[in-house]
Amino acid sequence: QGDLPYAGWGRTLQSLAARLLLEDDPTLAVWRERLRDALGSIAQVIVGLAPDFGFVLGNDLPAMPGLGPRQTQARLAFALERLLRVLATPERPLVILLDDLQWSDRGSLGLLDTLLLSDEPLQSLLIVGTYHAGEMHAEPALNRLIETCSSRHISVETIELRPLASDATAELLADALGRTVQDVGPLVDRIERQMEATPLLVRQFIEHLHAQ
Repeated sequence: QGDLPYAGWGRTLQSLAARLLLEDDPTLAVWRERLRDALGSIAQVIVGLAPDFGFVLGNDLPAMPGLGPRQTQARLAFALERLLRVLATPERPLVILLDDLQWSDRGSLGLLDTLLLSDEPLQSLLIVGTYHAGEMHAEPALNRLIETCSSRHISVETIELRPLASDATAELLADALGRTVQDVGPLVDRIERQMEATPLLVRQFIEHLHAQ
């Protein structure tokens, strides 16, 4: 949702808030105190991005003065880093998945840039980002971020997901359709002639056939 600023981060923080709200009251109270101490006067920034954090942090938060776009992003990046330093610990490691990074808005990539290139790297945090290599032109800033991480010797592991092999496509379709691998053979041949055999495209193709 590149047309909505910080949409991916908003959903990420909403899911984190939902996880915290599953804790019992004494445990939630401990997290509330830690987070409020870490965020201080900028706690409302997190609530503005993820409203459910209002239930985690409490309602009596200081109001936030309005700032220009650049200062607003800097304040948000600072608040996000403070939040994650509390939530990601050796006893409670945190994994964040950001999907389709090639369609990110510049603000969201700016937050990711701040987290990855911080002078004091966050510990116990793993960020998994996915992007379609064929669409990297959509957001040149993502290319620059990846290159910068490599030049700064930040640990980055790249996993290239290739199209499915014919036998894997056949197993996928047989399982989904309740048929044998032999039954779906002609369908596999058609899929491989018309498109890349990626799981997403295979699923969309089958859904299209079903709709027809």
